[in-house]
Amino acid sequence: MKKETAKYLNTIDLPFDKKRIKKDYKSIIKRQPDIGGNKNNLIMGVYTAAYFISVYKNNMNKMNEEIFDGFVKHVCSSSLFRKLNEGKDFFMERIRA
Repeated sequence: MKKETAKYLNTIDLPFDKKRIKKDYKSIIKRQPDIGGNKNNLIMGVYTAAYFISVYKNNMNKMNEEIFDGFVKHVCSSSLFRKLNEGKDFFMERIRA
């Protein structure tokens, strides 16, 4: 997602500070309660939201709601994001034998 983020932010002249975003992302994830780890269908949503929040936090003085909305749409419609979520149904729990 870093590549897609940098690509979008560069088109609107906003800085992309990988180190600060990564630091904020790790901080957010550490504060989250355990919701079942990788076996939980919702974990990707938590990770994605934490990433979006950390990008916003690092550009909050320059990023309005319209720019943030465009950023989220750009990343979510990227080929990488679609590939990561291919064949997954987030509304159905896995059936465990």
